[in-house]
Amino acid sequence: MANVSSSNEKLIRLLEEQPAYSNQQNLELSKKLGETLKQNEALAEQLTSPINKDSIWISIR
Repeated sequence: MANVSSSNEKLIRLLEEQPAYSNQQNLELSKKLGETLKQNEALAEQLTSPINKDSIWISIR
């Protein structure tokens, strides 16, 4: 019976720690997503700038 009690205590402890771990992961993923969005915005700006349109056109020809 002590073994079951010990297992239950371990399970409860893990379940209590899970939200904090998930929150930390969410914060890290949110930061990475923000960085990726900034990179995408910068790339979109480069692709839509008139100078790059001409450069791309010259490269294709």
